[in-house]
Order: sequence, then C-alpha cells, then structure tokens
Amino acid sequence: KKLKINEEWKATKVSVKEYIFPCIIAFAYSFCYAMLTYNPVANSASMTHKGVEYYGSFGIPMMILALLISAPVTEEIMCRGIMMNTLKRSFSSKTAIILSAVIFGAMHIMAGGFALAIGGIIMGLIFGVVYEKTNSIYVAIAAHIIANVPDFILYSSPQITDGLRYALAAMSLIICVACAVVWFKRCNAERKVG
Repeated sequence: KKLKINEEWKATKVSVKEYIFPCIIAFAYSFCYAMLTYNPVANSASMTHKGVEYYGSFGIPMMILALLISAPVTEEIMCRGIMMNTLKRSFSSKTAIILSAVIFGAMHIMAGGFALAIGGIIMGLIFGVVYEKTNSIYVAIAAHIIANVPDFILYSSPQITDGLRYALAAMSLIICVACAVVWFKRCNAERKVG
C-alpha cells in the first residue's frame, strides 16, 4: 500500500501561534541543560567552535547549515515522521514517543557522549510530545531548530561563572515547566472543545 508522505509524516500547516509554546519549551529546556552541563572544553558549544575552526571562513555558515537546518529537518523526519509513526502501528503513542526519544538520544552519543545522549532523550520526549499534540512535523522541526540555538549562544559567550550558570539554569527550567503547564492546559482545553 502506497502511503502519502504528507499524511504519514503529519506535514500539516498550523497557525503561527501553535509554534510559540513548543519553541519556548524546547529553547528553555535546551538552555537549562546546556547550563547544567556547561564545560568550555567538552560541550555542544565547544563542538560548534571546533566545527567553525575546521571549516575556516565558511565555518559559521556551515555550522548554521548543519545545526539549524540539516540536523533538525532530517532528525525530525527520521525520528518523528518515520520512526514514531511506524512504532505507533504496534505500540501506544506514549510508548512510541519514549522509544523514538531513546533512539534519538542514542544517535547523539557520538556527538557528545552520554551527557548529550541523556539530554537528547529528554529533548526527544519533548519533540515527540510536540509532534503528537500539534499533529505537525513542521512544529517539531521548528522546536528542534530553536533547541539548537543555545549552542551558538554559548559558542560566542565568555566564560560563565558557576553561580551565573546555575541561576540561568534555574530560570530556564522554571520557564520551561511554566510554559509546558500552560501549553498542556491549553491543548487539553482545545481537545475538550473540539
């Protein structure tokens, strides 16, 4: 049976306001995790720095292409569009979200070891829930793009003191949780109405 890709991957357009909470949640979690695992020598930002140095004058454009376009699009199509939908044929939505998140996290071991893999699993859970709640791969891709932005922020930042990074992590976590609560309440209210 031939599948229509747009239907299979949930390539449905949604209003701009549907992007706001998922993108804030993804950015806030990613920034919080970056602050908690901040190590100028071994983190995603340092990998961005190495990539920029490797490509020389093309470094920043190449890293933008890789981290803000190529990786979010291909990883979301693969992990949510293909994998999650395939898993949902045999498992519940929750199980499909969890399994695709674990695989998504495992894909990041080579890029940043187990610390990045653990962060990737949690981020994969967020992307999976976003995909499921919005019914749109476009929102999941946008959230993924925004989640990768802290790597560029930290790439160009000076050394961050422990006190400041823990304060920033706490503030980001509060924003992440608060937005998630508001978004879930809104989604549940819309589901009851619809």
